[in-house]
Amino acid sequence: MCYTSGITDETLQIAYATNDAYVRVTAVSIYSLAKHNPEKMRVYIIQYDLSERGKAVFLEVAAMFENVELEFITISRELREIADKCYENTKGRVPYITYLRFFPASLLPHLSKVLFIDGDTLVLGSILPFWNTDVANSYIAASPEAHVIRREPESYITSLGLDPQQTYINAGNFLMNLDLIRRDDIESRLVENAIDAKFSKRKFYDQDIINYTMQGHITVISDVFNFISRLMIDDVDRQKEAVIAHFAGEAKPWDNYYLVGGTKFFFDAYHTAISELNSKLQSDELRRYFEEYRPKWKKNHLKEVLVKQWIRKILMLVGKVNP
Repeated sequence: MCYTSGITDETLQIAYATNDAYVRVTAVSIYSLAKHNPEKMRVYIIQYDLSERGKAVFLEVAAMFENVELEFITISRELREIADKCYENTKGRVPYITYLRFFPASLLPHLSKVLFIDGDTLVLGSILPFWNTDVANSYIAASPEAHVIRREPESYITSLGLDPQQTYINAGNFLMNLDLIRRDDIESRLVENAIDAKFSKRKFYDQDIINYTMQGHITVISDVFNFISRLMIDDVDRQKEAVIAHFAGEAKPWDNYYLVGGTKFFFDAYHTAISELNSKLQSDELRRYFEEYRPKWKKNHLKEVLVKQWIRKILMLVGKVNP
């Protein structure tokens, strides 16, 4: 691995992209990040039309920690339209905010590097080894995407135009070398590929585009920094190694049916963090807002999750997919 641990005098630079639909989820991630990392950090909330109440939640979370500074980065209307085009090309299967991870190099021109973290995460340990990763010759450092590596055929990787020997990474959490990204105009190339028709029917949207565009310039790090919780249901020892748990996929710990496709270890850890955070909110209005909020899922989503799981088990039994 190309990272080192230990203390740092640097201010950790962290970026999230969110909207009102994911205020509570992202707030839990930021709370857990600050709880487990006492180093000075500056957290950037990349957003377009975040409500005042949403901003108030983030500001109150930041105020709980002396080491945390918070800044809202409002994207321009032009950039929102570009993100919308990327969204439309995937037929609306992932929200436009997903594509805001393409743009930290231009949105944060004063920084040389930034650690981008997905909102649907829970930080359980020190991120210093992640932050200290050597990305001098890479655009990003990121963890392997276990789902694709385990369950997708090699033909899917090659159909993207990727070398099958290259490790396919998850685009949830990654350390960005902003200087190199600016030098090589990677943002423009990401957008060009995102609106290219050949990517409109891909399974993993922005992630496929990032892997394709940045191939050959990605430093692969341990999966503990982007631990896909649903893929480690039966491996209790490995669950405890997670530094950043990422709730990718249908199963989310803020939904009652999470234990269908998730793990009790992460379910308990997530709800402990929610309880702690909610108890520390000073505003009664924000406490009620935070407590009552639930992402809106379509009516029969639980049924769909169960059906998908049974189909997958059948395909595994007949040897059509890998475990």
